[in-house]
Amino acid sequence: MADRTGVIIVGAGRSGYRHAMAAARTPRAELLGFYDTIAGAAESKAREFGVPSFSTLEDAFNQRRPFVAIICTPPNTHGELALKALEANAHVLVEKPFDVDLETIEQVALLAQSRGLAAGAVAQHRFADDAARLRDWIRAEGRGEIESASIRVQRHRSREYFEASAADWRKDAWRSGGGVLITIGFHYLDLACWMLGELRAREAGVTEEIDGVELAIEAELVAGALPCTVSARWGRTPNLEDTLSIGTSRGAIELRGDRLAVGYPPGLANESAPPFDRFELHARQLSDLLLAIDEGRPPLVGPRDVEPALRLIQAVYKLARRQ
Repeated sequence: MADRTGVIIVGAGRSGYRHAMAAARTPRAELLGFYDTIAGAAESKAREFGVPSFSTLEDAFNQRRPFVAIICTPPNTHGELALKALEANAHVLVEKPFDVDLETIEQVALLAQSRGLAAGAVAQHRFADDAARLRDWIRAEGRGEIESASIRVQRHRSREYFEASAADWRKDAWRSGGGVLITIGFHYLDLACWMLGELRAREAGVTEEIDGVELAIEAELVAGALPCTVSARWGRTPNLEDTLSIGTSRGAIELRGDRLAVGYPPGLANESAPPFDRFELHARQLSDLLLAIDEGRPPLVGPRDVEPALRLIQAVYKLARRQ
């Protein structure tokens, strides 16, 4: 086996914890430590995982071995931190949204390419077996049968979730890029773009908000002539599994919580597949990034690959502001 590649977690919140768990179960990865602007957060996670915490970003990036910086900070800082990591000769894996500015995303892509470094964009749901199976079916034979699509994401979130001092960026649209759509809707919109091709926004409306950040939003999209609806909601509402529904001329297909529900077409869903937890897909993506480094190729999901979803979300927000 090749030497293990180090992993530095930048941002010791919920996302940072998930990526640390993924690194811990990835044989090719070695967790080297945590950095966070809130020192106590980094120290707490470092103790939990038995690794160091770093008091400055410079210390975190001062490694004498190849490493990956996984960026898990507020969205408006993602691109800036990725650029700093690349300048320190680190590979990067950046949480969604990759950044709130498309030009910054392009700068990261260009710098990684010029330095021969790997830049990955977190899109772990693309690594679910059933999601790949559905995409392959659509591209091979299903496109002509599809009549409609819909996306639903819904989470319970308390008021404290938005007001916690360590997470006050969630109710700051400038720092977060938006609310529920970009924060929890991004991944399944990315799946839809990946499977169906370019999606365009036609109508959108915010139905609930807090401090100017949307808690609930509805949108109508099109992929060519194919209609697609989006419903995203968080707040005092039940938790539901993220769902991408595909309506076809012969029945419905539903990707729910990264697993295909039984339905049309027969045999598409692998009902005997073992269950997996929320860390598994992150581990699969990290494994691909490490293999890409070894093979000198781009990772399967890079900065430019997630731009269509971000462009779509920004278009939805623009339409919603006109309402």
